[in-house]
Amino acid sequence: MAASSGEQHQPKEQEGGGVQEHEDEAGWVEAHTDCAHLNKVTSGLENLARFDAPCSKCEDPKENWLCLTCHEVDCGRFVNGHMLAHSAEADHPLAIGFRDLSVWCFACEHYLDAQVIPQLRPVFDALHLMKFGVPAPPRAEPKSGERRVIVVQTPA
Repeated sequence: MAASSGEQHQPKEQEGGGVQEHEDEAGWVEAHTDCAHLNKVTSGLENLARFDAPCSKCEDPKENWLCLTCHEVDCGRFVNGHMLAHSAEADHPLAIGFRDLSVWCFACEHYLDAQVIPQLRPVFDALHLMKFGVPAPPRAEPKSGERRVIVVQTPA
């Protein structure tokens, strides 16, 4: 719920560093620039599923995610939750959403900045090119003390 005019929004400190700014209505979050699970990311970009691939379990075409370990495509938690189940069952914690190309770690429960993390940039670049037809723009590391906030589209 949004703060009333007399209340101040307080950022939530995240375990493992960083601060998450979260406004439920807007979907604002700060993406982390490191994660203990990055060793689970596999290569093999030549066989990536298309960004419009349906869920491998229910074939729903909406809000699908690509597992960054085995490259399975499953639907998000607001459809039928198949990627959440896949992550838990297979111990594959990282996935990238086809809708906005955001990367989520199910184990740490936070978004990762795929544009600055070297292990994530290749898959982000490949999907960006596939989805938009142009290469992703270059993005520099945040300067010391600078915070980066991304907007994540959340269902109404």
